[in-house]
Amino acid sequence: MNRKGKLELEIMIFLILLLGVSALIFGLIHFGIISVRPGVEQVLVLNTEFLPLGRGGSLAIPQFQFCNWVDQSYRCLNPQNSFNFGDQVHFMLMVESSTYQGGVKLIENYQVLSPSGKVVLDAETKNDFNFELNSKKDTEKIYLQDYFIINPGGEAGTYTLNLIMYNPLLDKKVTLTKNFEVR
Repeated sequence: MNRKGKLELEIMIFLILLLGVSALIFGLIHFGIISVRPGVEQVLVLNTEFLPLGRGGSLAIPQFQFCNWVDQSYRCLNPQNSFNFGDQVHFMLMVESSTYQGGVKLIENYQVLSPSGKVVLDAETKNDFNFELNSKKDTEKIYLQDYFIINPGGEAGTYTLNLIMYNPLLDKKVTLTKNFEVR
């Protein structure tokens, strides 16, 4: 055999042995015969989150209203955009979301800003509302209601509500900004 062919054959045998030993070690780990040392952080070798598969879809808030009250059928009673200090500011919204593997999960957060831009209520830090639904449809229309109270002693004027809806299954977030008056 010539010298060049012998070197290629030795490299090929080495690679086959390396592959065989690696497969044997991974097999022993998989079946629990040997284990990884405790305290050693296990790292996910293949992170598939970057692959653009299966995470398509949409999230939107096509309907929103401030109300004096929202009934159990999600009807806005006495729609209004002007409130007094101490009033409960109710709101009703409809969220359209694509489903992911037969489910919808929504997290609602919101922030209220005073006329001077100061944050008077920040519900974003506590994931105020969670909603889960199993579905066989491609898209779901979900009706939600919530309220907050404008504490007395604040400044009168135009307040801003930043409503944030997040679907962690789709990894989609949408923010709706609406203004309302406080007298």
